[in-house]
Amino acid sequence: MECCKTDLEKVMRKGTGSTPQDIKCYMKQLLQGMAYCHSQFVLHRDLKPGNLLIAEGGIVKLTDFGLARTFGAEQEVLSPEAVTIWYRPPELLFGATKYTTSSDMWSVGCIFAEMWLGRALFATEPPHTELSQLRTIFSFLGTPVEKDWPTVKKLPLFVEFESRAPAPFEMTFAGLPSDAIDLLKQLLSMNPAKRISAADALNHPYFENDPKPTLPENLILEVVTKDKNNGGGVNGGAGGQKATESSGNFQATSSSSAAPPSSSFAASATPTARKLTWD
Repeated sequence: MECCKTDLEKVMRKGTGSTPQDIKCYMKQLLQGMAYCHSQFVLHRDLKPGNLLIAEGGIVKLTDFGLARTFGAEQEVLSPEAVTIWYRPPELLFGATKYTTSSDMWSVGCIFAEMWLGRALFATEPPHTELSQLRTIFSFLGTPVEKDWPTVKKLPLFVEFESRAPAPFEMTFAGLPSDAIDLLKQLLSMNPAKRISAADALNHPYFENDPKPTLPENLILEVVTKDKNNGGGVNGGAGGQKATESSGNFQATSSSSAAPPSSSFAASATPTARKLTWD
């Protein structure tokens, strides 16, 4: 694969690519990649912005398949500790060892939300534990009930949480188009059996409705800064176009919940998926 100079996490941290059209372009490419992986019976199991490289011309590349596994008609026993914890679905946090493509789709939903908010939707403070992560998820989506998720209490590490009603999506994502909110709700369904697939998500009205997605070659990938030694010229650029200022929804709203960097950022406290000795 060619050398990619940036990734989605870096683009978000720089405050570029914040328009609804840009988000739709990134989301469409991500779903196309996941639809292909799942059609080839591959679970990625570690989707996050830092693992979505952006090549010349604004093409998104799925990377870091170190935790990926194949799946088939008979479900194999898999580790529940796959997936970086901020992007890990509730069934894995409850210890599920048999899961399917819906686990990746939860991560896709988290990335979609992060592009709109400018911060990880389910970010937690260290230490990053399964219980604290579940508590953060339930504070937004409400505690699961058997009517909506009949098998939840059968999960190996299920624990009862204090009952809590879900927060309105429209309040957290104020100004978001209704079609985007509907897609996000289907991606972040707590019941994995009800989570939308990548192929079905690509046919969601969100991608048919206006505004149309930005063309990949027109994506803004890097902020331009003035070069004082070059007569007020500009620097920067990693493929695609350049922005003259940093603004928009990709800006993190607080340091404690900033968009989590990839593992290459050594100073970050971002959790990473644990490397395991078993599948």
